[in-house]
Amino acid sequence: MEVNRLLGWAVLKLKHHYKRKHYTKIGSAQTIIDADSAATMAKYLANMRILHHEAIVDETYMNCYYDSSTQVLNNGGLTLISAEYFPFGYELLRSVRQSFSDKHLNDHGNDSV
Repeated sequence: MEVNRLLGWAVLKLKHHYKRKHYTKIGSAQTIIDADSAATMAKYLANMRILHHEAIVDETYMNCYYDSSTQVLNNGGLTLISAEYFPFGYELLRSVRQSFSDKHLNDHGNDSV
């Protein structure tokens, strides 16, 4: 499922980003977000995921959200989106896909973004 592959990747990258902001930018004048907010965001993003060992014992998750091709690709580094956030991820990716169709890009060019 593309939700786990694409949104999972985005959640992982953002979580690492906010963790770095929290640990390495404390007291820095270049900080765009304060350390407490960064820690809160990292925690929120961590709650959007489910760990592999939790997913494989959840029959509903396995049947609905963790397809066999994604399982084969997961060698321990894939961030799996929790069932609670899966509908949001599906709608988000559906919206992005519709917004950037060949027809839309041809009709609107660079104004598509």
